[in-house]
Amino acid sequence: MVLRSPQQNGMVERKNRSIVNVAKSILKTKKMPNEFWAKTIDCAIYLLNRCPTKNLNDMAPQEAWNGRKPNNSHLKVFGSISYVDVNDQGPN
Repeated sequence: MVLRSPQQNGMVERKNRSIVNVAKSILKTKKMPNEFWAKTIDCAIYLLNRCPTKNLNDMAPQEAWNGRKPNNSHLKVFGSISYVDVNDQGPN
């Protein structure tokens, strides 16, 4: 037995598996290359923190943390086309 290792904590291992499964699903669904793995993991964690869970009586983890319902109106489909607004006027 190795103390303080993730392998000895079943709850952490299940959460890690959930995060990896969500990330794999996103990558496969959007047919994205594996080079986006880190960004996809970030996205999966962000989404899971805003989804209700039975463990928190149908509250989202973010809601339990700060006491307010998360605002999900800004969410977009992963892999959507996006544009960057570049200010070409230079520094002021």
